[in-house]
Amino acid sequence: MAAGELALHYARLGDVEVANRYVNAIKSAPSEQLTKHFKAQSQEARAVMLMAEGNKVKAKNLANKAMANYLLDDRIEDAQRCASMVAED
Repeated sequence: MAAGELALHYARLGDVEVANRYVNAIKSAPSEQLTKHFKAQSQEARAVMLMAEGNKVKAKNLANKAMANYLLDDRIEDAQRCASMVAED
């Protein structure tokens, strides 16, 4: 699994500490090596963690950014998953 997949996996499990390690690793990568897909996974992982904390506004903003990055990388199913997070009440 790539760092983005692991960040998203641990965020969904609720292991914030481990998820943040992977998110920080992605953030510290040189920008020329960071694909839209990795960036989107990092944003989605952070959105999942924020949603779990109850911070819906920031979570939805990050999910929206992740959705845009997924769409730019032609990852429609991933973008739809983020869209459903944005649409939640």
